Formats: sequence, C-alpha cells, structure tokens
Amino acid sequence: MSRLQYASDSLVNRIKSAVVSNYAAYSYCLSLILYKRGQKEQAYKLLDSSIEAVDKLKDSLSNNQNITENRQKLAAQFYFLYQKKVEYLLEEGYVTQAFSVADKAKNSLGEAVEVDHFGLGGFFSAVFGMLSNLGVGSNSIQLGVDYKTKLKLSENKLELYFRAWKFLYKKTFSIFRNNKRFSPFADDLDETNARLHERLCEIIEDHTLVISWYLCSDFLCVFLIDRYNDKPLILKSSYDQYLGLPDWLDKYQNCIRNQDAKAITKELENLLKEGTSLLQIDRAIDEFYDPRKHKKLIIVPHRYLNVFPIHIFSVITGSQKTYLRDLFPNGVIFSPSCGFVLSSRIGPTTNYYDQGSFIALKNPALPYGDIEVRTIGKNFRESEIVDGTYVEEYTKKEMSGRPDSTESMILFMKLSKARYIHFACHGGFFPKNPLKSSLALTNSVYGMWSLEMLLNYNFSDCRLAVLSACVTGVTDTEDYASTYLSLAYAFLCNGCFNVVCSLWNVDDRATAILMIRFYEYLTSDMYCSIPRALSHAQAWLRDSTASELKQWITDQAWTRRDKADAKAAIERSASNDSEKPYSSPFYWGSFYSVSKE
Repeated sequence: MSRLQYASDSLVNRIKSAVVSNYAAYSYCLSLILYKRGQKEQAYKLLDSSIEAVDKLKDSLSNNQNITENRQKLAAQFYFLYQKKVEYLLEEGYVTQAFSVADKAKNSLGEAVEVDHFGLGGFFSAVFGMLSNLGVGSNSIQLGVDYKTKLKLSENKLELYFRAWKFLYKKTFSIFRNNKRFSPFADDLDETNARLHERLCEIIEDHTLVISWYLCSDFLCVFLIDRYNDKPLILKSSYDQYLGLPDWLDKYQNCIRNQDAKAITKELENLLKEGTSLLQIDRAIDEFYDPRKHKKLIIVPHRYLNVFPIHIFSVITGSQKTYLRDLFPNGVIFSPSCGFVLSSRIGPTTNYYDQGSFIALKNPALPYGDIEVRTIGKNFRESEIVDGTYVEEYTKKEMSGRPDSTESMILFMKLSKARYIHFACHGGFFPKNPLKSSLALTNSVYGMWSLEMLLNYNFSDCRLAVLSACVTGVTDTEDYASTYLSLAYAFLCNGCFNVVCSLWNVDDRATAILMIRFYEYLTSDMYCSIPRALSHAQAWLRDSTASELKQWITDQAWTRRDKADAKAAIERSASNDSEKPYSSPFYWGSFYSVSKE
C-alpha cells in the first residue's frame, strides 16, 4: 500500500468514526430520555440503531496496521450501548435476546478495531454548552454520560433535555438515511443473535451446563443454559452484592500477592466462600443444578470476573462442603464468550488423546522445571526439550544485527507444527501494558517471549498449550479494552484448541507434580478430555497424603538425587505421613483450561 493510499484510508476511517461516534452518542442520550418519558419502544429502537451504527463502522473501516493493532478499544468506547440494551431487554422480559446481546458485547472485544480520535469529550462539551444556552445548566453532565445516575428531573427540564438531544440527533440522522453503506437501521432484533441460545444448545454436549455472567450498571446478571430448557434461566444479584464485587476483587488480589503460602491458604478459603454468594453460584446450584443432568461446566465470565477463580469457589450440596469443580466429573472449562464456544466447534477438534509431537520450553533456573518436562516428554513418541539458554543465545544474535536467523526459524517451524506445547518457566503480567506480559525462558531480557511476540506465531496445529508458569491466564481488571489480553489469549487467537493457564504465582514443586499427573491422565486414556484430565490431576494432588506422594515419587523414573530432594521437600511440608500437604486450593486451584473441545 502506498503512503498516499494509507493516508487516504486513515482519513476516510476517521471521518466515518466521527460521524458514527456522534450518532451513537446522540442516540444513546436521546433513548435515555425517551425511556424516562415512558416511550420504551422508541427508546429501544433508538438504542438498537446506535449499536448497529457501531457494528457497521467495524465492518467498513479499512484494515490497515495502524487501525488493527489495538482492536478492542472501539468496543470498550461503546460498551455502555450494549449494557443499556441488555437492561432494557431484561426489564421487558426478553431473556433470550438479552443473553444474545450480552454475549455479543463480549464477542465485540475480539472483533472491534481501534479508532484514534473516537473520544467523545469534545462532543459532550459542545452539547453541555448548548444545553446551558437552553437554561438547563452545568448539571446536565449527569445525563447521558453517567447512565448509572437515577434521573430525577422535573417535566420542564426533561423537555429541555429532550429538545436539545433530539436536535443534535437529527443533525446526523440524514447522513445515515441517505447513505445505505453506513445505514445503522435494522430489524428490531437481529435473527442470528436471537438464535444464539438455540444454536448453543445444538452444539454443546449432553450433560453440559453453561453459566454466563454479565455486569449490568447496578446488578450482576447470571444466565444458565443447558439442553433441557427452551430459554436461558436468569439470576440477578442485589445492588449490595453488585457493589461487593470490586471489594472482593481487591481482597482477593491482595491475598494472592502475599508471599506466605500459609497466610494465603487461610484467607483464600474465606474468600472462595464469600465469592460463591456474590456471583450467585449458591443460588444456581440450589435452584438449577441437577447431578444427573449436569456433568460438565462451561464458565463464561465478564470483564474483571475473568480473574476470579470461579471453578474453585466453595459450594454446599446437602450437608457436604466442596468446590464447584467437584460437582462436574467431566471437567470445567472457561470460555471468553458463548460465541467462542460456537466458533470453536468449527474445525478438526477431537475429544480423545492423539499421539502427536511434543515440544517443551523450560527455564533452567526453575528447580523442578527440568524434572517436569523430562517426565512429561516420556509420554510421547516424539518429544523435544528446548532450554531457555538456547533461546537467549539466538535472540542476542538477532538483536545485535547478525544476519543468521536460522535457529529462530527452526524453532518457529517446530512450534507451528507441534501438537503439544509445554512451557515450564516464569510468567509475568503487566496490567498497564498487557502486550509486554511475557513467558520468561531465562532470567535475562533476551529470554522473554512477550504476548506481543507470541501473537505472531501460528498455533493452528496445536491441540494443547500448557503454560506452566505464574499468572499466564490473568487479564487487566481495570481497562475494559484489555479484558481478554492474557498470555493464554495469544495461543487461542492464533489457532490453538486448548490452553491450560494460571491465575496467580504458583508453587514450583506442587506445579511440577500437578503437571506430570495431568499428562499421565491425559495420555493413559484416549477418551479423556483435557478438562477432565486436569480435574482428575487437581483432585489427586489435593487428596494425596504425604505418604502417598512419597510413594508416587519412588515410582518415577527420576535420578536418585531428584527423588531424595522431592521426598525431603514433602516431609518439610507435612508434619506426618497422613497429612495432605497440598490440600489447599493455593497449590492446585490456580490452573484452569480454556478449551474448544
């Protein structure tokens, strides 16, 4: 593309963006006023048209590199449109349609594109000035911008608001009406989206329960889906519970940052019990869960709920206390959206273990990393272990300007063809710049594989990528545009079918044992799915006594020294042989699977 063409496309994109942004903002604010005045049908149609305008913009923007680098920001800018539409639909009793729109909002983060000058600050400033001239005053900022505010307006002021927003709305209406390419108007309910529930029930396996959360403006909405009900069932939190979610998140993040495993263990148990109530899991189990019908669970979080360890939240069935994952013998998986579940079924996925090539990359500084990858590799006919120092050496060559890049090309080809990829290393997540989050194959900057770099790889032949490292599944909890940007995301969006990742800083020794057992379950039964194998491995580690763990170590084909060191570590962790040193979810609950199977 020539520089002139590139500049031309960018200018066209910005013109489109300016028009659509103004239209969407006018429509949204006007719909709030109409709804307040009791004109609900008109308010709904207007809000729907503003969402269609943003969707049309996504489809029509030119696909240049400057636009696509930060695709999620457009969806984040207009997240409030989807949110208000979900609330309107729920209020009118359209649960199935509300579920579709809520899931579409999650999908839009992966489909949207960034528009540099999409900020609405200047637009709103101009509007406030106009409203002031009409005698409304500076308090008008509470309308349209902060939609959580409960409007208490006199009829006179409401009429002034209505006149002002209607005038601005009409300024852009003619642009859309006269240009079919940018026309945002469509049917009241998009047929494809309305059929999301029906299509999902056709795709998911029998005995599967889907729980999808959505954060509205003042309550948490929980959709429950299975093949036995003709529409989603819905639970809503109270306003106090909704306000308690950010507080719970703060306590949880402070807990897992603690360096003392014993302190984490004690506090984590209390938090898991509290989180069950806040996320309405206790109600879902009491009112909806049936152990005869529900053997597998698909968890679909929303926004900052993505970092909640939902799979290990405490539940009580009858008089027995257990963890959510224990109620589902066929395993628990996480998914970014229900749309992702649908799209993932299109492709050569399998529900059984296949003998393919295995490649492991390890950080030599990890005490148990070498034992982990060597033991796992023996389960495969074709396996290779790559030391992080090798990666560091060829990276230094490339960064120093040497022309020889043979080593990196060879490794790139091996990774693109591998069926199973395993990382045993350190992990780092940077919320202020998620693309710089990295897998540390050495403790040098030359051994860092960033999320940004991993996005350039092709993992379409990879059935499973295991990120056996710290915080590989963590996302930003503050920036909505970065909701799904984790290290695991790089593998999923580039074709990998399954990813196992973590939510906090993990214990090296416990993680090595967990991963070895995970692969033992996966490779010993060709019909064992990845979520089920992980679930079995976690339960085994949790329930094993010190005596059983030491016997298991004895049975491994390790060196005598490795066995002695591992047994000594177990003895230090337990006061007697009957104690279960890894019973706390801190040691095994960090890992979860995002799966397309």
